[in-house]
Order: sequence, then structure tokens, then C-alpha cells
Amino acid sequence: MGVKPRAHGQGLTFAVLALSAMTFTALQSIVAPALPDLQRELDTSTSGAAWILTCFLLSASVLTPVAGRLGDMFGKRRTLVIALAITELGVLLAALAGSLELVIAGRVIQGAGAGTIPLGIGILRDELPPERLPTAIAMFTALIGAGLGAGIVVAGPTVAAFGVEGVFWLPLAAVGASALGVALFVSESPARPHGRVNWAGAALMAAWLAALLLAVTEGPARGWGDPVVLALFAVAACLVPVWVRNEQRARAPLVDIALMRLPAVWRLNACAFAVGCAFFAALALLPQFVTVPASSFGFGASPTAVGLFLLPLTVAMLAASPLVAVMSRRAGARAPLALGVAISGASYVVLAAAHATEWQLIVAVTGMGAGFGLAFAATAVLLVEAVPREQTGSAGGASLVMRTIGGAVGTQLTATILAATAADDGRLTEGGFVVAFLFPALVCVAALPALRRL
Repeated sequence: MGVKPRAHGQGLTFAVLALSAMTFTALQSIVAPALPDLQRELDTSTSGAAWILTCFLLSASVLTPVAGRLGDMFGKRRTLVIALAITELGVLLAALAGSLELVIAGRVIQGAGAGTIPLGIGILRDELPPERLPTAIAMFTALIGAGLGAGIVVAGPTVAAFGVEGVFWLPLAAVGASALGVALFVSESPARPHGRVNWAGAALMAAWLAALLLAVTEGPARGWGDPVVLALFAVAACLVPVWVRNEQRARAPLVDIALMRLPAVWRLNACAFAVGCAFFAALALLPQFVTVPASSFGFGASPTAVGLFLLPLTVAMLAASPLVAVMSRRAGARAPLALGVAISGASYVVLAAAHATEWQLIVAVTGMGAGFGLAFAATAVLLVEAVPREQTGSAGGASLVMRTIGGAVGTQLTATILAATAADDGRLTEGGFVVAFLFPALVCVAALPALRRL
């Protein structure tokens, strides 16, 4: 039995859901530029500080499909409000924490906010007429990516104005506003109270993701041939088939393996992995590049200036995403997806070849933003078209997990490239950045063949 929906404007519903999703993704990225300050504040090592990011990715990856399943069982709006309330508690804990352990605990709790994305897409599919859905999904997905960029843009000024704790106090207000907005202005969706959650599948998923993300995180520091890193990869490889078998046999799987095997779905997930890898590589590489002293080959940018260098990325994503709906009506959503992946890859090549002046950097970053905006939005539209309405949340959650894993891989592999090409005294080299810029370009090229048969 469902709850009778309340009459709210579709525009207001979209705005509230988009704010919630942007807040979550900004919460994910705003911490990244502040990691050195958090490391000093918490008196921990570089690897310890890295866990502040890794634990968030792990928690979000596992809780995404759980939130989707709970939304189907108890109503998407109710589940979204609860997820945001839990996230608020996690942000508050991290803001008040005086130790690394409590910050990590807060970040794990904050992962509950990952439900904003699959639940938001599911609510939009329930609320909007079919003719408006592609445009809404395209813009919603672009705003998710823009939230990631916005988090990095505001990180520097926030730390300068409020101290390192500001990276938690600022999202605290935004998460609270999002939860209130969803509670007041989003209609409830039909619920299926007799469903269930496959908790064994969730535990297995958490185990193999933890092993994989920990291996990827520790690889650059320990070396990819280190026994611990290899053992973690082996554990992940062994647990994945166990998890798949569990999901196949479960009466209510968190991730429908049969659905994931559909050609269109697995190709879209492969694309999500590749685009996530390339996008997060930009978020990792660009701040490091522009902060290299101007006397060397960089721009000597301050934390605040780093945000200004990345601002074109966010603006271009927002500008490009509405084009997906227009292009989809004329040529299908595959066209903007392929175009976006190609533009992103080409922008990395341009950046590798020309990066001596600010305008060259801005041109390349703008191209990346436009490409990622098209790719993110088109992937979401194609996924919604490829799966049944009742499985939108599950499919969207799986796609988000693949993008998260791709982001972790892209971030750590670019770190490995920079470390391997550093000078003897540890200084980063221009040649190392050129190689690192070409890596995500190759990832984009490798993704293009999978798009031909969508």
C-alpha cells in the first residue's frame, strides 16, 4: 500500500532532490583539499588521513543499494529523510571529533547520504511525466558531478575562514536544509512493506569492496607488488564470486545480477567506471598541478585559487548537461555519451600538450567539464531507459558503485604515476604530470568501443 502523494510542484521537487544530491557529493569532495590540514590537526600519518576518504567511499558504496532496497520497501521519501538525518549525525560527529578514529566513524556514518542519488532518481521517475524525465535526469546527474567540483571550489575559502573544522560545519547546514526540504516538499512514493534486505549480501559486498579499496589506496604507498596489497586484491577476487552467488540465490537481492548482465546495463556500468576514473583523476591532478611553484612549471596557487581554477569544470558541466535531452531526442542518448567521453579524453590530451599559461589550463578544464557533463547525464538517461521502473534504484545504485570504484582507481593510479616520475628529492616533475594527464585520456579512448553497441 502506498502513501497518498501530496501535490507539490515538480520544479520544487526537482530542486529539493538536486540540493540533497549536490550536498552529498560536495561532502565527499570538500574534505580532499583539506586532508593535509586534517593530518596536522589530528596528528596522524598520510595513510591515516587517506582513510578519511577511503572509509567514506566504502560506506557509500555499500549503503547505496541498501538505501534503494529500503526505499522500495518503506517509501523513497521516508527513506531519504532518514538517510539525510543519519548523515547529519555523521557530519556533526566529524565536526566535533578530536581524534582520527572519531572522524573516520563520522565519515562512515555520512556514507548513508549516498542514498540521495538512487532514491532521487527513483522519485523523479515516479513523479515526472515521461517526456520531461530525460531532461530532469540529465540535469540531476550533472548537478551530482557539479557538487563534487563545488566541494573542492569552496574547500580553500572555508578552511581559511573557519579553520579545518569548517569542511564539516558548512555541509552540516546544507544536509539539515536538504532533509527539511525533502520532508516538506517531496511526495511519498508507493511502498512494498513485505520486501526484505539481503544483509548477508550487504556484508559480503562490504568485505570485497573494503579489500579492493584498501588495496587501491595502499598501492601507491607500499608498492603494487607489496605482499599486503597483493593479498588484499586476492581477497577481493575470492569474495566477489561468493557475493555474486549469494545475490543470485537471494529472494530479494540488493543487486540484481541478472539485470547487471544485460548488455546495455553492463556496458553502461563499464562506462560509469571509466568516466569516474577520468573525472576523479582531474580532481586529484589539477589541484596538485596548479599549486606547484610558478618558478618551476606550475602556478603557485593558494587553496582559494585552486577553487577558481576548477570553477570552469563545474560551470561547464552545468551548461552541457541540458544539451543531452535535446541531442537524445534527435539521435538517442548514446550520441551525447560518446561525444562527452571523446571530449573529456581530448581535453586531457590538450592539457598534456599545452599547460604553460592560465588560459590554456582553463580551456582544457572547461572542455573536461563539458565532456563529463554530457557523459554523466547521458549515462543516467540510458540507464533509466534500459531497466524497468521498479529497478531504477537498484540499477542506479550499481552504476554509482562502479563510478566510485573507478574514481578510487583513477585517483590512486595517478598518484602512483606522479610518485614514479618524481625527482630524486621527491619533487613532482612536469613530465610526470604529462604522463598522468595522458592516463585518463587513454581510459576514455578505451571506453569508446563499449558505446557502439548500446
